[in-house]
Amino acid sequence: MIIRHLDSDPLVTGTHKGADSASSLYEPSLDFKMCSVATGLAIYNETQTTNGNVSSVTANNVESDITWDNGDTYSIYKTATKDSSISTIAVDKSRGWKVVDLNLLNKYGFLPKDADSDRDENGTLIVKEIPPPKLSEKEINAMIIRHTDSDPLITGTHKGTSGVTTLSDPGGLFKTCGIKTGLAIYKTGTSGYSYMTDQDGNIMLDQDGNPMETNTTDANENGLVVTVTEKDVTTSGITYWKNGDTYSIYKTGTKDANISTIMVDKSRGWKVKEEDEFNEYGWRAEDEDLDKDEYGNSIPKHEQPFGPKQPYMEY
Repeated sequence: MIIRHLDSDPLVTGTHKGADSASSLYEPSLDFKMCSVATGLAIYNETQTTNGNVSSVTANNVESDITWDNGDTYSIYKTATKDSSISTIAVDKSRGWKVVDLNLLNKYGFLPKDADSDRDENGTLIVKEIPPPKLSEKEINAMIIRHTDSDPLITGTHKGTSGVTTLSDPGGLFKTCGIKTGLAIYKTGTSGYSYMTDQDGNIMLDQDGNPMETNTTDANENGLVVTVTEKDVTTSGITYWKNGDTYSIYKTGTKDANISTIMVDKSRGWKVKEEDEFNEYGWRAEDEDLDKDEYGNSIPKHEQPFGPKQPYMEY
């Protein structure tokens, strides 16, 4: 009935490249602030099997209450405690409805005050002969929790020459932050001017070799990452970059694409792998442990509140 997301995977990891017996972790190839390392986060010296918490952060240094030798492996987590709970989703065992507090459930895992439940507050089955209505599209979607690619993996501004096809940001650390070929990239253009092109689409140059400008508003564009270095990204689908243009790079090849899906059975709140495991009433019709028939009617023959072979839930 509870889905917990734990702080088990490091936010960032690498090796100490400073002196031995140092009180400050040193990593010249990584911008800790750019990767969201902050005061209070849990930090582990995996080599020496010691751990503590971040006390201060600069671009290349992290202070904590543990020491480092050159080559020691570090792991920094998203919270103050490794494996701590980041978020919790709880569902009512009778319907799979999300609840905000486990204390709202009785010892059988149901919402005792909910008139739509098929059990009374003691967990006893209430016989209902009328089949429930088929699920609407809205109700089916309510049983599905989708995580989409809506927030950029990294964002910043182009700091290179105007009129080029390669995005440049010396502080971007694109490879370190996980940027790779095929990710979606969006450009928000600056207003004021753009570059004149010839009939073949090439940028025209003046007699001094500089791009020829025309007063206009630089268009917003999007495309895909083609090649990546720490400081530069080449793209497809974006005509050119101008100094000051804002970029956003996402986690997949399509902004707002579905990253993961969690589905729950409407009768028990059990996690299911495929949407087509549901019948038209929102239950798994082939599950013999359910206390409902294929139409959603209660079957008044189970003495246990969870059906055959199902234990009581104690808190």
